[in-house]
Amino acid sequence: MKDKNLIGKLKDTFDYAEIGEDFGEVTLRVPIDKYLSTIEKLKRNLGFDLLIDITAVEEDELRIVVHLYSIKDNVRVRVTSQVPESLKVPTLCPLYKGANWLEREVYDLFGIEFEGHPNLKRILLWEGFPGHPLRKSYP
Repeated sequence: MKDKNLIGKLKDTFDYAEIGEDFGEVTLRVPIDKYLSTIEKLKRNLGFDLLIDITAVEEDELRIVVHLYSIKDNVRVRVTSQVPESLKVPTLCPLYKGANWLEREVYDLFGIEFEGHPNLKRILLWEGFPGHPLRKSYP
């Protein structure tokens, strides 16, 4: 599946997503209420069997960013959603076991809480560390 085929297939599957290319990668911008179902469909229906990374970025808004890879098709895709004011996002741990530590890192550095995570606690900084250092509001 080449990028053009991938973009066509994604447009057919995710009519609610804004699909384009950012930094040379196919990117799906999806509403937060479609975040979990989008990633689940990417894994189960389109073969994105490897979770590469979960991170966040804060520019005008705080966004969760997930990088997935299809081993069979040798293609990557990025999924991004705006994090709600509650800072709560569904966990990906039931879909990808590797999400556990990645989500803990995002929680530690950005303060995003992953609902349903089996052990959401700081992973890099000590318990009691004041704030989340990669947020713009951090002094």
